[in-house]
Amino acid sequence: MDVFDAKSYVEFVEVSLRGGLPARPRGMIKTVAQSIGCHSTFISQVLSGRGHFSHEQALLFCSHFKLSEEESEFFVDLLNRDRAGTSEASLHFQRIINRKILERRSFQKRNKLQSVLKENQEVKYLASWIPSAVYGAVHISELQTAKRLSDYLNIDTRVAEETLTSLQGLGLVSMKKDRWVPTEHDLHISRDSAFAGHYHGSWRLKTASRLAELPRTIHQTHYSSVFAISNQVAEEIREVILRNLTDIRKKMVSAPSEQLFVLCLDFYPIYSQYLDQECKKF
Repeated sequence: MDVFDAKSYVEFVEVSLRGGLPARPRGMIKTVAQSIGCHSTFISQVLSGRGHFSHEQALLFCSHFKLSEEESEFFVDLLNRDRAGTSEASLHFQRIINRKILERRSFQKRNKLQSVLKENQEVKYLASWIPSAVYGAVHISELQTAKRLSDYLNIDTRVAEETLTSLQGLGLVSMKKDRWVPTEHDLHISRDSAFAGHYHGSWRLKTASRLAELPRTIHQTHYSSVFAISNQVAEEIREVILRNLTDIRKKMVSAPSEQLFVLCLDFYPIYSQYLDQECKKF
């Protein structure tokens, strides 16, 4: 279990002690007790709700299980809420927890990504699907000329040339020995960008065009579904998507460039009342 999925710090303690197993391994409580400087019976009291970790013990617990700074901070937030002496204090820490959970819905904040382009540059890069496609394609050594790009992307050679010149002006590509090579390998567009919606839309239109082409191959994966679920399950699905997108992006950045792929993903409530309900939590 991810600490951000835990309903309480005690729940996360229990899951951590089991280590993914149905039951706690023999001697695990004793090992952790020694690590955080307490008796094993005290941990049993915490698990049964008859005691609470101190802040010092909580941080030692996080260190023992190698939690990140962000995870440790959230664990302590759960502890603060669960051991709060008044309803006002509990509500205060719950609001902090809610804000952090909301922030984790942002892929950019979750992965600590920084936007490379300034606002006046984004309009050029996000004008259509072509600039990002060209930028992605020049990572492949066989496609680092305007002619090969035009053949690969099925665009006019002049359009490929103009796009490469524009990307050069943005500092994203440079010319080396008659070949266009990328200069920035970890490009990210913030969801707060005024042009992000247009960018997403242009790739959805490109995908729609691709779907109209026949035949489809086993190398294409498309899935569309509309379904009614609870708000809780919706958030569980969103977390699964974001967690897997984080893993996928790591593979995207580290993998050798051999072929150009497109990943478009949409998951959203159709009715805006859901958004209003979410905002009321804060």
